[in-house]
Amino acid sequence: MIKRGIIWLVLLVFLSCNDGEVDIPSLEFQEEVGVCKDYVLYRSNAAHNEAFVLYIPSQYFTDTTANYPINADNCTYRIFDDTFGSDYFCAEIPPSSPLVIKEWKAVASAESQMEIVPENTGTDEEPVYSYTVTLHHLLLENGDEQMIYDTYVFGSFLLPAAQ
Repeated sequence: MIKRGIIWLVLLVFLSCNDGEVDIPSLEFQEEVGVCKDYVLYRSNAAHNEAFVLYIPSQYFTDTTANYPINADNCTYRIFDDTFGSDYFCAEIPPSSPLVIKEWKAVASAESQMEIVPENTGTDEEPVYSYTVTLHHLLLENGDEQMIYDTYVFGSFLLPAAQ
């Protein structure tokens, strides 16, 4: 009887412990890659008010594979306090809401890069390029929190012609 009581006490202690809510981002987004300006690429997850944003200069979108270094200025993951639309990323002056409540910035390293691979889905006379962006050796940090991806396929999108 005492053994059973001890077992129940141990189970009660372990099952009642709560270390708080642990929010581990998974970087799972809607299929579509949004494109604005010169070039802001973003993927969003409306259910979690989150977005993954890349800034890539237009000269990297050509008819050959290009590599662009990853750093804190061009690769960001954000969680917002409310929903947002494409105008959030495409506006000349960023809107004041929703507010960013958590932000992870990429950490630059010699190995970290964006690989931009073109595929002509049009014709030679009228090229239409589908670009696939893959991130290699991605490290995102927010204070003591880190997310590490050896390879992360950001996604694909169309542009009317090679730049």
